[in-house]
Amino acid sequence: MKLNIPLFCKHDYEFDSTIHGDMIIHMGYNRSIWKCSKCGKYTQRKAYINKDKQKDLLRLKKMKKLGLA
Repeated sequence: MKLNIPLFCKHDYEFDSTIHGDMIIHMGYNRSIWKCSKCGKYTQRKAYINKDKQKDLLRLKKMKKLGLA
């Protein structure tokens, strides 16, 4: 199996999703998941992203994808 992950990626993490409920404990008390837009690597962060900030981050991600930001 060949992995398509660049060896020397300078990660550009973007918000992916928020972790809720018992999954917070299972994921080592992390509350959000972030994904690199270049290589697809996932990372977890302790920061909680509320619903309003989540909408803003996802809107920014969509704008970047369209080349508007």
